[in-house]
Amino acid sequence: DQTEFSTDQQAAIQYIQERTSSNEKIFVGNLKYDRIVMNDIMFYFLSELHSATVYHELHPGLVTTKDVQEKIIEDIKRAGVRYIVCWTDDEKNVEANESNKSSGITELEDFIQRNFKLIRKFKSYLVLYRSSDFS
Repeated sequence: DQTEFSTDQQAAIQYIQERTSSNEKIFVGNLKYDRIVMNDIMFYFLSELHSATVYHELHPGLVTTKDVQEKIIEDIKRAGVRYIVCWTDDEKNVEANESNKSSGITELEDFIQRNFKLIRKFKSYLVLYRSSDFS
């Protein structure tokens, strides 16, 4: 239902906006990065916040590679990201092609799990907050 999605997204955006400054960078991703179909790049525009990385649009075949995941990790560290928003609806989007297969690369996912903790859930959006000085 599109209304639920919009309300869900709107609530997550409001939550992030209330806790960040206008010059703060965030990262909007998904739960997994070894297999990805799409992400919610509109979240950046609607929240009026910038991406911590040039990889704001997560393409299969790019973000599923070790080099790109390591670059995103470096960008998150360099920007001092405090908030990550994970859009969980990507897990429902399955395509009958190579993007449906896992790359086996989990560096970004592992980094996020080590350094960020879930603090709020808005149906298909999870808001994570940095819980360490980046390991």
